[in-house]
Amino acid sequence: MSFSLSNRPDEPKTNRFTARAIQDQLLKDFGARSEFSDWFAREDAPKPPVPVVLQPNPRNLDYDAKIAALEARIERYFLPALFFFSPTH
Repeated sequence: MSFSLSNRPDEPKTNRFTARAIQDQLLKDFGARSEFSDWFAREDAPKPPVPVVLQPNPRNLDYDAKIAALEARIERYFLPALFFFSPTH
């Protein structure tokens, strides 16, 4: 059985006529206004600047903590030994 739009019993004819009128108007607008179809001739609207939130790299934060810990170990263990074995003392 063939089923077309005109044979649909549950759809009122006014809906079909309204949809057809909207479709015709859209086609007419696309044909008349070149900015709808010519994307290269359109002027781009300026985009508002997006605020950039700068955050530190988590790996760099880890490295900073490791460097601080290693520097504390150096000061604790090696600097007193260097001072003790210096030739001036």
